[in-house]
Amino acid sequence: MSVAGAGVLAVVLARAQEHRYWYEAQGASFGVLFLLVVAGIDYWCRHRVRPVLSPEAETYARALRYLLLVVAAGIIIVVLDAVRIDHWMEGIVAKAAAAALLLAGGAFMIGVFLGFLFGFPSKAEAGAAGTGRQPLQSPFYNTNLQEIADWLTKVIVGASLVELAKIPPKIGQFGVFVADSVNPNPKLASPANVVVNVVFFGSCGVLYGYLWTRYDIAATAQRPHHDTKALDLVDRWLNQPPSSHDAEDKVAMMNAIKAASAGIRMKILLDAEKYRKPGAEPVNERSLPVFQALVEADTQEIFHRNRGQNALALMGAKKDPKNPAASKADWSGALELLNDAIRIRDRSREPNWHQYELARAVCRIQLDDQFNGKQGSAPDVQTAIRTDLDKAGDITVEERKLIDPEDAITKEGLIASWEKLNRGSGG
Repeated sequence: MSVAGAGVLAVVLARAQEHRYWYEAQGASFGVLFLLVVAGIDYWCRHRVRPVLSPEAETYARALRYLLLVVAAGIIIVVLDAVRIDHWMEGIVAKAAAAALLLAGGAFMIGVFLGFLFGFPSKAEAGAAGTGRQPLQSPFYNTNLQEIADWLTKVIVGASLVELAKIPPKIGQFGVFVADSVNPNPKLASPANVVVNVVFFGSCGVLYGYLWTRYDIAATAQRPHHDTKALDLVDRWLNQPPSSHDAEDKVAMMNAIKAASAGIRMKILLDAEKYRKPGAEPVNERSLPVFQALVEADTQEIFHRNRGQNALALMGAKKDPKNPAASKADWSGALELLNDAIRIRDRSREPNWHQYELARAVCRIQLDDQFNGKQGSAPDVQTAIRTDLDKAGDITVEERKLIDPEDAITKEGLIASWEKLNRGSGG
């Protein structure tokens, strides 16, 4: 739809240019640019694939995404400057836009090359990594490439420092040359725009090259031995029947998960989620130590899904009616995990995942002494539970039944029973 609208505006733009309606042409060009940006954002949102990354690599990836937004904003500003009225009247819109975009692209690519050199690991860094937990699998730890990058970095930095006083005047002369070449009218030429263009996109390129290099190093440097061991132990734990060695196997598996790379821990999380999906009590019991280890390994509190799954497994695990204290501890632990999961989710501004609120409402009901005594809940408890239920309005029926299963006797879920008991009361 956006592309079709841009096509219609392009026809309007051509007609306006033909009849010299410069304001209409400018407005149409703004509309075309806006619709193309919307189409690009929509395509990116639909087709982007987020790889599983370590916390370090995820930090660099997030910085790269923000930087690309800044670069995209800069490109939009460059195009908007190229389609200003005086350029239409001079008939140099295409020339100005092409020159500005080529200049921006050239400055950006040169900056990327410089950033790549600056981000390349030194010999000292490679040696430190080699003695640590990560083997040197990345091509960035190639000795020959390190020497070349180190030599080029020294040459470029040294030459820049020597010629530092001559660089600003040369950039100013370059700006005048480009501006005069694009716009023959000396009163309307903009050397300052050229200089700003070069500095802005060159700086972004340097930063992008550096971040991309560090991101690639973090994404490719892994610990295959620990990862393989963790995957093997988790697979064995989830897919083999319980045995007399379960106590030792559980400890070994949890330690292996904590020692694995973040990418492998994410794979383990996805596998354990799939395993737990049926929601049966034995499945929840078996998956609990896996999720517990994933939570303990996430010391920086980056991921919410491990905590959410740990809480759901704890809620669905078998409860001993003869040991109400242990059951209450399980519900309290699940409530605490859900609070953490919601906090991390909201902090990262990730949409959906409202099953956490539904599960939290179930935990609050289970822990409500007045409800357990067949009485209406206190007003503050009602408010908290109903706020969670309102937030969880988009949860499917299937998910609701997994989180709040029907009682075998009453044939209704815990939330339905709570609603009956508190119907008509304040909150």
